[in-house]
Amino acid sequence: MVTSNNQGEGDIQLPRLRQVFILDCPKLKLVPHYIMFSHTLKQLTIRNCPELGGVQPRLPPLLENLELWRDVGVFSKSLPLVGECSSYPNLKSVSIFSSPHSSLPKGFNRLTSIQRLELFKCETLDFELEELKHLTMLQKLWIGDCPILKERCGEGKDWRSTLSHVPKIYIDDKEITASRN
Repeated sequence: MVTSNNQGEGDIQLPRLRQVFILDCPKLKLVPHYIMFSHTLKQLTIRNCPELGGVQPRLPPLLENLELWRDVGVFSKSLPLVGECSSYPNLKSVSIFSSPHSSLPKGFNRLTSIQRLELFKCETLDFELEELKHLTMLQKLWIGDCPILKERCGEGKDWRSTLSHVPKIYIDDKEITASRN
């Protein structure tokens, strides 16, 4: 549906929009406004959009699943978390695949409702597991092909008490049992 606003510009409204996949758009600079403000969008996947930048207003307010693949510009470095929805209570699943960065996106620590976190093929990803302690609802953590994190979580390392609240932890498809205190 296209409607006109007072300035004569067309506003696009997609009342049934549930999923958006933005894939391999290396020249994309900005996610369209109507997507980022969609009150119906549940899943957002962005893959290989290194030029994505500019000022992003926020993630869609009812977003449940966020997938970031490779370099996704501003989203790789900092999640646009602002306003009333800054903790995104509906966001249950976050997946980061092949990120070229060494840290989680800025603002990740404000996401508190995540139940599933997947980190895959992030060769330079390096953070302290304490950075996941705020994920008190986390049910499944999957780390695959992330050599630095695998080393950090290796045998004999004292990390299990930090993530003892997470029932299922997988490192390279091997289930690791967290200690229960």
